[in-house]
Amino acid sequence: MSQLNDRQLNNGPLSKATAVKQVLEQGRKVISLQLLMTLLAAAGFFAGQGFDAAQAAVFGGLTSVLSTVLLSYGVKRATETVVQSPAKSTAILYFGAAQRFLLVLVCFAFGLAILKLYPLGVFAGFALAQIAYVISMAMLRK
Repeated sequence: MSQLNDRQLNNGPLSKATAVKQVLEQGRKVISLQLLMTLLAAAGFFAGQGFDAAQAAVFGGLTSVLSTVLLSYGVKRATETVVQSPAKSTAILYFGAAQRFLLVLVCFAFGLAILKLYPLGVFAGFALAQIAYVISMAMLRK
């Protein structure tokens, strides 16, 4: 989420505590926009196809939000450890990517196979929340 290098953490104006705080604040902004987009998707599905489709859109959106929460947690941990061990910091990020991938697969399988949610709603809710993620990250880089 945050693009901090070793020099910024060690010698620059940002201390490690400030960097972690910045990562958490950016994560909150991203998640807020994702939740807003999830509610908009649910409202659209509710208006067009009813409660079951809206419920599916919420499920898909919350799957994306949960993935972002895990990403934020992983970036926070990686930022905290980058000074002591850059290799460990990188491993945390790679492990987090695999975790998020599996989380999304399990959530989709659970929602579609077990809960029998409306597939278009699940995928649309997820996709719109992911689009919100991309937009918010682009805005934060400016």
